[in-house]
Amino acid sequence: MCEQRIRDLVPPDIYQRLLNEMYGPLRRNEYRIEYNVRNFNLEEAKKQLQARPDLLSVEEIYSVADSYGKGTAGYNDAMLIAARTYPSNAAAVVNGAYVKMEQGDVKGAVTLLEGCKVKEDAVVLNALGVAYARDKQYDKARFTLESALKAGSTEARTNLEQLAGVVADL
Repeated sequence: MCEQRIRDLVPPDIYQRLLNEMYGPLRRNEYRIEYNVRNFNLEEAKKQLQARPDLLSVEEIYSVADSYGKGTAGYNDAMLIAARTYPSNAAAVVNGAYVKMEQGDVKGAVTLLEGCKVKEDAVVLNALGVAYARDKQYDKARFTLESALKAGSTEARTNLEQLAGVVADL
């Protein structure tokens, strides 16, 4: 209705100019929303780790794990929670897999590493090769460690040499 009144008041060329040059910017809204996320203190992070670990960063989960001390049940639980919560974080998944291997759950470590969303990462490939070797899947271990070496893992060379020694002793 308002547009029709304006159209009636001005010549068509002026109305077209208004339509092209003025109406667009008048109808455009831009918003900028900012917020700061505060970090949890250690006690809050410990509670959140059990209730909502997705609200914590990997670093916050690591600080909770470190507060329990390496090798303790609390440490191991925190590292495994970090691996499950952040499957695209190579370090979190590898640390969780090493905890599984230390607990004697090699198949669990393999499953965790195979489910990692960054399987092409050299560190993940190296850890997966080690897990395969511990699970006595030597062909898979060799192939995976060779892939890790190509991807840039320096530890993969040492692990390949150790794997060759184990296979030779069989």
